Amino acid sequence: MTLLDPIPAPGCGCDAEHGSLASVPNAVAWALACVRPQTQTECVPLHLAAGRVLATAVRAQTDLPRFACAAMDGYALRFGDAQAAALPVSGTAAAGQPPATLRPGTAMRIFTGAPLPHGADSVVMQEDTRPATGNAIALISAPIRGAHIRLPGEDQRAGDVLIAAGQRLDALSIGSCAGAGAGELQVFCRPKVSVLVTGDELTTAGSPLAEGAIWDVNGPMISAALTAAGCELVDLIRLPDQPDLLRATLFKLARRNDMIVTSGGASVGDRDHMADVLADLGAKSQVAGIAIKPGKPTTVATISGTPVLALPGNPLAAFTLWQILGRAMVARLSGAMPETTTCRHVRVTGPLRHTPGRCEYRPAHIVGYGPDGLECVVCPDTTCSARLSQAQAADGFILFPADCEGLSQGDLAEFLPFQ
Repeated sequence: MTLLDPIPAPGCGCDAEHGSLASVPNAVAWALACVRPQTQTECVPLHLAAGRVLATAVRAQTDLPRFACAAMDGYALRFGDAQAAALPVSGTAAAGQPPATLRPGTAMRIFTGAPLPHGADSVVMQEDTRPATGNAIALISAPIRGAHIRLPGEDQRAGDVLIAAGQRLDALSIGSCAGAGAGELQVFCRPKVSVLVTGDELTTAGSPLAEGAIWDVNGPMISAALTAAGCELVDLIRLPDQPDLLRATLFKLARRNDMIVTSGGASVGDRDHMADVLADLGAKSQVAGIAIKPGKPTTVATISGTPVLALPGNPLAAFTLWQILGRAMVARLSGAMPETTTCRHVRVTGPLRHTPGRCEYRPAHIVGYGPDGLECVVCPDTTCSARLSQAQAADGFILFPADCEGLSQGDLAEFLPFQ
């Protein structure tokens, strides 16, 4: 076994501020501080609760199993009768029937899930028996007392908390809720979120492209990410780079949403208006640039208490900062418990360069395992914030600390899987 030092989280190596840029840990902390968790709840049927965040803990209404039952198809008997050369079969016990009573000196045919007959204390698998003379069975091997019996309450006890408040419900937790007897669940209402993408060059995917135009990637991508994270998508709006129009639209969106995610106009060019528009609206800036590559110009602010996550327009940068900031903000907004994303060690398969100054999250693809059992990854030589294809072919990011000049073949790197 190879023992490795634990990897601290978030562990980006940029704990010190870089001029006016926030470190990644501080950016995450400050962004979360401006998000108010959802408090409104609603009751939904169990079969419609997948993906929702539980507002009230689910407790078991009864023991599970409620009664002793067979874990295998076979024969129920008294352990003390197992020495007999043959045991007459005195009946059948099936699931859904009240428990029968086993006559001394006999065995009873029993099926998986059936209540254990009164008087029986063991179950012999069907494979460990053979027919005997008449309506009787012989045991091939000696049984074990209490074998193949599910005892009352061994899975859960009445009153046990099975699913805690704040947990996002998946298929497994829905099954646990059903086993607890919960037909309806109290969940937090879905956060209302709108997406605003800006850029004179943007055209809806599927539409013809004019000269100099490109299809909008970030709008559908961010909308899909929000929906998958359990949000109610209120609007997807595309606007040209016109400050007055941006200002009026953001003002309206802040009044009817729990959060706004924007894309584009976040940098410092002549056509980048997001920072000035937010300032004109009196927005309180929590994060104004992050010491990260890609995604440095990312901004987090609040307009009248509504958080705004302003992402860069380059698709890979937008995706990266959604993974690092957006998911955490939406999870808190949804009332969910904080997500635990576990970094792990991987080995790089070739030399990789990095320019010191900002930490870098570079897409990486897992290609197998090394002799020591650690995963091995391949990465592009450089990160291009416009190339979403780099993430499409990847399984997660490897992290270059801010002061790192590169990695050699076989070096350990921290790996953050995509969520």
